[in-house]
Amino acid sequence: MLQIIQNEETIQFKLSSEIKIVNNVIQNVRSYLKQYAIEDDNRLIITLRELLNNAIEHGNKKNKELNVVVNIERISDMRFKMIVEDEGEGFDYQDIQLSMPDDPNQIRNRGLSLANAFSDQLEFNHKGNRITAYITVRPETCFNVTNDGNRKIIKPTGDITAET
Repeated sequence: MLQIIQNEETIQFKLSSEIKIVNNVIQNVRSYLKQYAIEDDNRLIITLRELLNNAIEHGNKKNKELNVVVNIERISDMRFKMIVEDEGEGFDYQDIQLSMPDDPNQIRNRGLSLANAFSDQLEFNHKGNRITAYITVRPETCFNVTNDGNRKIIKPTGDITAET
């Protein structure tokens, strides 16, 4: 089961706890981001995927009768607020380790570490079954070119890297 509600600034999903639905949610979020000229922001997508997987697997214990609700809201030009809530019992988030594991090949127990690494800020509700992530996306690099007599002035904007 997947329900989607979208308006100008937010998109909300209610989904049953089935991992196979996660890719559908991701595709819809990518379409939602395109309305803000964001072609792809891996930080937001990776964070969403990890939080969804955790909610389904650990929060709801893959019980298809339990739902996960996701709300993504644009709160400023390039900043988004993402809330993921499951119907599970919650967990004690105060003692969790949010740093990346020493072994980069570790496949398990890294979801919250990745979400923390790619987010500006993470917040948990008291019960520990809802997490809020704030993420600022990086706009693509653009070059504004103007002519000033015999010279051209190039002003780069957005995410400027050495490669660009």
